[in-house]
Amino acid sequence: MTGASVYSFTVQQGPLTPVWWLFFQVLDACLFVFFALVFLGVGLGRRRSAWAVLRPVALVGVPGLLILFSTVDEQRFNAGLLRDWHRTYGGGREYLDWRREWVDTGLRPEAVRDFLAVSEAAPVERMPGLGAVRALAFVRLGDREAAQLELNRALEALDGHPGPVRIDLVRRVGVSALEEHLLSMRARIGEGEEGLGPVAPPGPADFESEWFPYESVLLRNGPVQR
Repeated sequence: MTGASVYSFTVQQGPLTPVWWLFFQVLDACLFVFFALVFLGVGLGRRRSAWAVLRPVALVGVPGLLILFSTVDEQRFNAGLLRDWHRTYGGGREYLDWRREWVDTGLRPEAVRDFLAVSEAAPVERMPGLGAVRALAFVRLGDREAAQLELNRALEALDGHPGPVRIDLVRRVGVSALEEHLLSMRARIGEGEEGLGPVAPPGPADFESEWFPYESVLLRNGPVQR
């Protein structure tokens, strides 16, 4: 949630659960329907002319457009501030962006290596889930030692973490539950065998049943031989 004034901006961040998202969507829709009925009532009230509805719309829309076009420079200034803020605060990307990029690799080794290269400087301390995804990338390449190190980083990031950790578009997981899961991942990676043969990328059922993309396939089968 971002609010900008002429030469400054503030940012409020926090999770919006699906129930509250639905509530605000319905509330928003009701307000729009109400205003539409008011405009129609004003426009058609006396003269019964369909064109009369444009008058109240123009009373609101024309000043809005004038303000919009007269503040182009200020909008560009604020856009630059917000861009710099996102680059500084989030490393240019959020956890869900990294997760999506990892899924888009399709488990191809060269794409996985590119993912590891570009995500190396990402703030795992602020996004513990990214540490788990990077660990899976190392598992994909057969480097279980590096995967263990990434999981250790993720576990350290959870120490003192303020609240639930985002793992996909709608789900959050508590710190203690995620810590237990990462410890389990670390144990399974340590016990896994190398080169258990070729496996295909997981289908939708695998993707929806796990916390981190491709986790079950990679930990169950080891690196994919292509």
